[in-house]
Amino acid sequence: KLFKDKRLNWSDAKSHCESHGLILAEPSDAVALVMRNYLVENQGLNNDVWLGGKADGSKFVWQDGGKTLRNDSPLWHPNRSPGSQTEYTATKYCLMFMDDDYPGTSYIPSHCSSTEYPLCEAK
Repeated sequence: KLFKDKRLNWSDAKSHCESHGLILAEPSDAVALVMRNYLVENQGLNNDVWLGGKADGSKFVWQDGGKTLRNDSPLWHPNRSPGSQTEYTATKYCLMFMDDDYPGTSYIPSHCSSTEYPLCEAK
């Protein structure tokens, strides 16, 4: 569920999802582009949205499932992948879905204090 009523920082977005019995979305690589394209084409997504990934100092980890996101995944924005610039794995970075600015990519690291819409899913 995409909550487009208010932009929140990552921590508040996580809490917002949890207050509805949901978690920030943690799509697998196999469905990430399909999900993003659906949101762009059918939900009018024209802003980046928060996902449930957060940097731990060396990599991005899904906060609910605990799985690691590959630093070399082709889904990372080409100029902002943690595999190309290790600064993006600092703990101040959280994971966003990009809007349609870069077709073929989905993930972008952003300061956790930035404000975006939360994208939530069932646990």
